[in-house]
Amino acid sequence: MTVSSIKKTIVLGLFAVLPACSGGATSTDTSADPTGGFRATLPPSVADSDKLALQDTKIDYMLALRSAALKLTGNYPTLAEIKQLQTASDQTAVYSQIIDNYINRPTFNQQILQFWRDTFKMGGMLPVSTPSGMVNVNLEVAPTYATYLIAKGENFTKLVTGTTGTCQTYNPATDTFAQTTCANTNAVGILTDQGVQAQFFSALAFRRVRWFQEALLCSRFPAETNGTKVQYAGGVYNAPWDIKSVSGAMNDPKALVDFQDTSSLICANCHSTMNHQAPLFANFGATGMFVAGTIQVQTPVAGNPTSKLVDWIPVNEPLSYRFGKPTSTLKDFGDAMAADPAFKSCMATRLWNWAMSRGDVVVDQATLTPDFEAQLTQQIDANNWNLKEYIRAVFKNPSFIRY
Repeated sequence: MTVSSIKKTIVLGLFAVLPACSGGATSTDTSADPTGGFRATLPPSVADSDKLALQDTKIDYMLALRSAALKLTGNYPTLAEIKQLQTASDQTAVYSQIIDNYINRPTFNQQILQFWRDTFKMGGMLPVSTPSGMVNVNLEVAPTYATYLIAKGENFTKLVTGTTGTCQTYNPATDTFAQTTCANTNAVGILTDQGVQAQFFSALAFRRVRWFQEALLCSRFPAETNGTKVQYAGGVYNAPWDIKSVSGAMNDPKALVDFQDTSSLICANCHSTMNHQAPLFANFGATGMFVAGTIQVQTPVAGNPTSKLVDWIPVNEPLSYRFGKPTSTLKDFGDAMAADPAFKSCMATRLWNWAMSRGDVVVDQATLTPDFEAQLTQQIDANNWNLKEYIRAVFKNPSFIRY
């Protein structure tokens, strides 16, 4: 790695969490306060580090072009593009034109497809063993549908709400999408995708709801921590749900899994939400196929019996996306997720982090400041969830060209 690339990575990490600003220091600035009035009141360690940050921060369209080309086309900028930008009297305008050109190329869709493969942890074919032999499940449909929505400039909330055209194929040679028949009928975005359900098949369908929480909402469980705090021997319970809203020994001494246990770990902090969601995904089998009226997952106790609804929640307890938001169907669940501000923030953050070469928002905790996150989500609103336009704005953002 070159010195310039190391410098770029370090400084991008700094500016990726700061609000975008068209003003501030230029390449000739040496301090934020030339008069020394405010700076004179700062401890030397703070003042020196502040000066260093400002000195290292400058507009560099050439580095920005190199990074943008690699992200948006998968290759370096051409010599002609480099010379065009180097000799431009108005570098801002020429850089903007080149970014538009990159986004209009077929390679853009290929790069976005790879982004969603990486984000979703999906791609290729998944061999699944069944009593009748091996079944190959297509894991390309969900990332391809996400790519399709961006490529076509459609409202991206269709990722979890769309009911038609949710299964697409992509031909990189011709840069074309083609609608195909979904394996599961009654489609609801990628919530009903066979590949998603097969890839994250598990006992009690918990891997499925965890994947949706982390991939699309950018946070780990527990998802809800705004309840009244209750102290138990094993810790504090702070979910808004009554702890008895999940199955356990308090309700039924014969419960197969005691989600109410508080002796060493407060399981219900996570499972109060998880258990109200997971049954919605329990009718998808190991191959990801939906079986109406029949639960297809098992409860992880002796004998691995097929799960029953009471293994998650007591009788008459409603299925819900969140506390106070009952969702009796997957369509209800998708609508609730699309309306959740966390979904919008997650999409804004993931695409920003990708552009800025930052780590994963969940695994690496590469989050944004609330103020800057709000600025980005406002851009999504302004474009009616057209993430292609959002990506265009990210690569033209002052923070992207400032190193």
